Amino acid sequence: MASNKLISIIDDINRRVTLVIALVAILAVGLNYWVSVRDARTQVDERADEVIAAIIEAFRLPFWDHSLSHAMEIATAFSANEWVVYVRVKDASGHLVAGVGWRNDAAVFRDAKILYGDRLVGSVLVGLTLRPLDKQIHHAVLNSLLMLVAVVLALYLFNRILLRRGLQRPVRLMLERVDSIAAGHYDAPVQEIRHHEIRTLVQQFDAMARQVEQRERSLVDANAQLHAAQAALREHGEGLERVVAERTRELQAEIGVRQQTEVELRHATLAAEAANRAKSNFVAQMSHELRTPLNGVLGCTRIMRNDPQLSPQQREALDTVRDCGEHLLALINDILDIAKIEAGRMELDDHEFSLPRLLHSLDAMFRPRAHDKGLAFVLSADAELPELVSGDARKLRQVLFNLLDNAIKFTTAGCIELQVRRSAAMIRFEIVDTGPGIPPEWSGELFQPFAQMHLPSRGSSPYSAPRHEGTGLGLAISQRLTQLMGGALAVQSEPGAGCRFAFEITLPAIDSAVLASGRQEQVIVGYRGRALRVLIADDERVNRKVLTGLLAPIGFQCADAIDGEDCLSQAMQVRPDVILMDIQMPRVDGLAATRRLHALPGFAQLPVIAVSANAGCTDRLECLEAGCVEFIAQPINIAVLLDALARCLDIEWVLRGADDEQHNAAPTRADLVPLPDSQATALRAAARKGHVKGITEQVRALDELGGRFAATAQHIRELARQFRFDEIAALAER
Repeated sequence: MASNKLISIIDDINRRVTLVIALVAILAVGLNYWVSVRDARTQVDERADEVIAAIIEAFRLPFWDHSLSHAMEIATAFSANEWVVYVRVKDASGHLVAGVGWRNDAAVFRDAKILYGDRLVGSVLVGLTLRPLDKQIHHAVLNSLLMLVAVVLALYLFNRILLRRGLQRPVRLMLERVDSIAAGHYDAPVQEIRHHEIRTLVQQFDAMARQVEQRERSLVDANAQLHAAQAALREHGEGLERVVAERTRELQAEIGVRQQTEVELRHATLAAEAANRAKSNFVAQMSHELRTPLNGVLGCTRIMRNDPQLSPQQREALDTVRDCGEHLLALINDILDIAKIEAGRMELDDHEFSLPRLLHSLDAMFRPRAHDKGLAFVLSADAELPELVSGDARKLRQVLFNLLDNAIKFTTAGCIELQVRRSAAMIRFEIVDTGPGIPPEWSGELFQPFAQMHLPSRGSSPYSAPRHEGTGLGLAISQRLTQLMGGALAVQSEPGAGCRFAFEITLPAIDSAVLASGRQEQVIVGYRGRALRVLIADDERVNRKVLTGLLAPIGFQCADAIDGEDCLSQAMQVRPDVILMDIQMPRVDGLAATRRLHALPGFAQLPVIAVSANAGCTDRLECLEAGCVEFIAQPINIAVLLDALARCLDIEWVLRGADDEQHNAAPTRADLVPLPDSQATALRAAARKGHVKGITEQVRALDELGGRFAATAQHIRELARQFRFDEIAALAER
């Protein structure tokens, strides 16, 4: 490792100042040289212009008189100039007349035309050298360099003398004072120093020296105290080491137990997560398996309900089947709600619904159950309740169902009463029973999931023999759903005096005029425009038949596909306007089929409506991310389906009210005309088989004929919508 060589500060400053001055001088000499060269170049250009002008003037008259015998002499005379080293003179034809010198000797060239008046008589080319200027520039640069050296040397000597006189003495005095302080002579006299900066520095050294002296004395005293403290600390440390060693052994034992506990907890957590995933998968799978047949039940019920020839008893029976199916659907949705509540993903689904109809359906459901237990069931509703309200009907129905179910379950004698009162936009619901009531100790655990109540056995005195009844998830779900709808579920109870559950929520009323003249009193019988093609992709045959039965009677041309691969093939052939895509299908599922379909040329904008028995939020989001424009849960709600089709295809529906249906049910015989033989034969065969798709194809063929067949085509379409195949066959035989 090289040692650092100390240098004098005076010499260092002198060298730096001299170097800066030298650099400035060099820049000045360089700038002077550049200016001199530029001026010399300008002088050469001016001299060249003067020479070329003189030569032109000298040769103008000889060219005009054609007396060029002295041309060489003239050129030679001009070359005698120290600047001119090259001259070439040519006549108007470009022939050389006179030439002197070598081109390589010239640095600057000028050429010009020789004119006599406006007439071209010749041309001249002159080359000039820079040698006369080189000598001048050389002498100027040499003089500048000599002057630069002299100036730098003089400045170096001058700075060295001044710096030594101005800095060396005060610095030496300062160093002497520092040496005396280092030797311990803190009170040595300080010589007079003229420079206030160095004098101040020396005074600061003195003050620092006095402080160092005081600190040395303090350190000696502190060192003695430290030795005493170290001895005490050493003794205390030995005792502490013994305590730490003992505690370490105890902690090691505790760590071993805790690690074992963490391992067991980790295994238990993994097992719980696996069980939770298995439960979620089971719930989703069971929901799908239950929704699929329920879609067929509700769909076929709706199709049969449209038959105008049904008797009132048959309509009532179908309504009962529909209500029971919708109740079963609500139970399935309740199962999904449990998972949503646990995951915190529950959301409201507000829409218009009939509040009286919801209450009467609950009355029809619970009144027989109450009578079977010997209980009275009372529905007490205000006469001012709105007919149509906006809210989440399914969640409201679920809350009321859970509360009424618990009331009937726990009540053994007396009555159950459902009270509904209106206050502005708020609707108050109360469920009152005459059961055994709720013990006070249960008030804090009533709305906890899977709570168990200890109630008296049936037929015994109150609280004589405890029995266990599970509230399960009903009250817990009801409380959370009520809070989600903006209310609060409260309970009042006394042991032996029954219970009163009450909550109040906002259900904005819809104008009754809208209900009277709106879409509830109207039936969609078709749409305006050309016939639209719908491709139904579903691996379940019953689902395809239900969708075809709902859409074909109102004018849609329906085609089937049994899986995603078949859907892609059918789409290429049918060129549908919209696809109803089931999500779970063999080979290629609905999501993969949608992505592949939109990647095909010409199908990127084709609307795809996802239809699935899995109604979770995750399934909905996955479908929308895959490219589906809508998501419809099974069982199919025809109103939801038609609304989705209207949004996707911009459809204008043809509606018929209840009164119109009675007056325009069938055209007169004069409006119906015999069918062509080909259409009549095919229509008769399709009607006898009950083949709705075949009937729809023949109706479409009649629409294309137009004119006098329009009324007949519309009548057959209406008969097909009502599944009156015998009348269609009879019409085809005319």
